[in-house]
Amino acid sequence: VCLGLALLLLGKIPYARGAGVVLAMIKPQYAALAVLIMLTRDKQLLKTLIVPVLFFGVSLAVFGITWPIEWIRHSITNLPPHHWRLAAADIWPLGVLLLWVPFLFKDRRARFETGVIVSVLSSPVVGVYSYIIFLVFSAKKWWVFLLSYIWIIGYPFLGREAMRFGWALPLSMLLYLVLIQYKQDLPTGWLRGRLSQNQKG
Repeated sequence: VCLGLALLLLGKIPYARGAGVVLAMIKPQYAALAVLIMLTRDKQLLKTLIVPVLFFGVSLAVFGITWPIEWIRHSITNLPPHHWRLAAADIWPLGVLLLWVPFLFKDRRARFETGVIVSVLSSPVVGVYSYIIFLVFSAKKWWVFLLSYIWIIGYPFLGREAMRFGWALPLSMLLYLVLIQYKQDLPTGWLRGRLSQNQKG
């Protein structure tokens, strides 16, 4: 999934980006939003989609036309509960409400990074070990390392239930990216306002 997202983000050739879509969508619950975001900005969209469409067609021929529905049904009803997924079970309703946040970003890389983080936050079946998917692209600050282990504070009291607090990492990183974007836009917005007032004067 990480390799696929990297190809989608950095690939110069549309067919390479298409291969990235295929790899990233091996686990769509982790990457679907980020893939959608990148495709909406792809200037060679039709060429990029050739490889994913071909792979999807082959998968239907091999596994049957109903396999996507069966996969969704299995993910919802048959996935056994596990302490690694406690954080996702608690945070995903908020994550769904945040699906619009990545589209606030004008910068392509920032929109991609927030898309990956929100993808993880909005899925009820993501294990905390899969946070590596967004850490590969967004782990730039020292406090990210500390937040990765914040759940340990509750371990002596809650045992494995302390994993519920794993969502503190992606949510904090999302808030940080939003704050950085706000700070970048604030001077521009203030300056435009001042210029507008001067022109009216």
